[in-house]
Amino acid sequence: MAMNSNITLNFHLEMASQDIAISLMRLAIGNLEILEKSGIEVEYFELRLQPMEQGKKKVYIKIDGDNRTFIETDISFRWDSAFLAAFERILEQFVQSEKRVNPVRHELNYA
Repeated sequence: MAMNSNITLNFHLEMASQDIAISLMRLAIGNLEILEKSGIEVEYFELRLQPMEQGKKKVYIKIDGDNRTFIETDISFRWDSAFLAAFERILEQFVQSEKRVNPVRHELNYA
């Protein structure tokens, strides 16, 4: 199967730290590469990050690929935790459709 040469990326990041935003975009791109290497043709990826009350962070992820659309959200006190939880649920949906992939994991540097 030939890999899709076109992908639309949509990032909507409401955060004060440029370093954390860049780290999260790298995390997203790394996980998209895993999907592509696994043979899943991602056509559209959307990531929305929104701060909430009491220090909570909300992550919304939408992925269109292989004629399917997956949308997940998660809320956590850490951006990377919310991202990974939502992304892992999307990966589980791919696993259920017999496409096995593993997410890229790393901690963000909050220093």
